[in-house]
Amino acid sequence: MALSLLGASLASLYDGAAHVELVRDFSSVSMGRRHIAIEFFAGWCGHCQAFAPLWRSVATAACAARPRLAIGAVDCVADFLTCQELGIDSFPTIRLFGPTVTEAHGRPLRQCVHGCRSAPLVLADILSQLPPGWLEPRLADAKSLEAISTAGGCERLPSGGTPVKLEQLPPPEALQRPVPFADITSAVVYGLERELPVDIGPERAERRAALLAWLQLLSSSFPLPENRAAMARLHRLVRAALAENSPVGLRQWASLLEELPRPIFPAGGAVGAIAWAACRGVSEEARGYPCALWLLFHSLVAHSSDATAAATLRTIRAYVDHFFGCEACRRHFVAMFDAKPPDVRTADAAALWLWRAHNAVNLRLNRSGEATVLRYGLPKVQWPPADVCPGCKSPSGRWREVAVLRLLRAVYCHDGAECGVARNRTADEAWRAADSAAADTDWSPSMALAIAACGAAVLLSCLGGVAALRQHRQAMTARVLRPVNYVPRVRLLSSAEESE
Repeated sequence: MALSLLGASLASLYDGAAHVELVRDFSSVSMGRRHIAIEFFAGWCGHCQAFAPLWRSVATAACAARPRLAIGAVDCVADFLTCQELGIDSFPTIRLFGPTVTEAHGRPLRQCVHGCRSAPLVLADILSQLPPGWLEPRLADAKSLEAISTAGGCERLPSGGTPVKLEQLPPPEALQRPVPFADITSAVVYGLERELPVDIGPERAERRAALLAWLQLLSSSFPLPENRAAMARLHRLVRAALAENSPVGLRQWASLLEELPRPIFPAGGAVGAIAWAACRGVSEEARGYPCALWLLFHSLVAHSSDATAAATLRTIRAYVDHFFGCEACRRHFVAMFDAKPPDVRTADAAALWLWRAHNAVNLRLNRSGEATVLRYGLPKVQWPPADVCPGCKSPSGRWREVAVLRLLRAVYCHDGAECGVARNRTADEAWRAADSAAADTDWSPSMALAIAACGAAVLLSCLGGVAALRQHRQAMTARVLRPVNYVPRVRLLSSAEESE
C-alpha cells in the first residue's frame, strides 16, 4: 500500500508537536520495522480538538520506546483519499500499524479514543496490542505501565463537556441577512465529496436508505430549481447503482459525481482552501463545514412543506447518524433528537423545533465552560441576540416565537415564494396568523394601546417592511456568493446564473 498525502499544508492541531509524526507516506508505515499508532482526524471536529492535547502527551510518553514505537497523525481533510482508502469514516480514529499487525488497514484502537483520558492509560492500551519482547527492555519492564494496564476502570471523556463544532451558531452580524449561498452550497459539496463516499454495501441497509433519503431531500428542498435538478439526477443515479446490490465504494461514487451536469471542476482542489462566508473562523480549522451544515439544516427545514416537515427532520437525523464524521458530535446530536423526538405537523413547527434544539446545544456548550470558545472568538450565543432581533424577546425575557419565525424565514428562505412556509399559505394568511398568535404573548397593555393607536400607519409600515425585506433577500440571493478559493468537482448553481 503506497499511499501518500496529496495536500502540502498540514492542519494546525499538531503544529509544534515535536513527538507527533505527521504521516505522508504509508509505504513506510506498512513495510517498516517499527510500530506506529496513528490518529486520523479532521481539524473541524470538536472531539479531535479536545483529544489533540492528550495525543501530544501520549507521543511524549512514548519516546522511551523509540525507535520501535512512534505516534503519528493524518489530517483527513488534507488527504481524504488516503483516509477513504483506509475506510476511515469517523473522527478521531486510532489505528496501529507495524510488522506484527496483520490487518491490512491497521488495527483499530477504539478504547484509546473513547475509553481513557490520561496519556499513560492510552499508551498502555497501545502497548497491550504489541507482542511480548518487541518493546525495548526499559519500557517493557516499567512497573508503572504494568500497574496501569492491569488496573482497569478508565475515566471516560466527559460527554457533556466535549466541544462540538457542529453545534455552532454563526456570529450575529452574519445572520442579519439571508444566509450566504457560499456556506450552504459548500456544505452540500463538502458532504458529497468527503462524507458520503463511505462503505455502502448491500448489508448496510440503513445507511443506503439514509443516503437515498438525503439525496431525495436535497432534490426537493435545496434552494433554487437548478440545484434541485442536479440533486435529483444524482438521486436517480445512486438509486440505480444501489439497485444492482453491489457495494458503492470511493471510485464508484466519484464516477457517479462525474455524471452530474457540467461544469464540473477537475479534482485536486484543496478543501483546506475553502473561504467560507458566514462560517469563516479565526483559524483554518475553526468552524467551516460543521457551522455550514447547521445552516444547511435550517435552510432545508425552511424550504420544506407542512406535509414533509417531519420527514425532513428525520432525514437530517439519519444523515448525521450515518455520515457526519465527528463521532462525538454524531452521538450528541442523535441522543438529543431521540430524547425528545419532534412531533411536528407544519413547516413552522419544524423550523421552531430545530431552532430550539440549536439553542439548547449552544446553552449546553456554554455551561460546559470549554475554553475552545475563546480560541474561535465566537461565544455559543442564544439566537437571535437582541442586536439582531430586538422584538424576539419580551421584557420578561420570554421568546416571542412568532417574531423568531419571521426572522427564520428572512434568514433561511432563499427561494422567496418557493419557501416551504409560502407553499402552504398566502402572505396575508401568514401575517394574520402571526398577528393572532402575537396576541397571546406577554405584550404590556401600554404597548397594545400604542399599537391600536397607530392603526393604518403601522399596517402600511409593516407592508413596506415586508416589501423591503423581499427586495433585500432577492438582491442578496442574486449575488453569486460562493467560496473564493474552492473549486469543487460539483458546482451547484446560484440564482444569478438562472438568467444566463
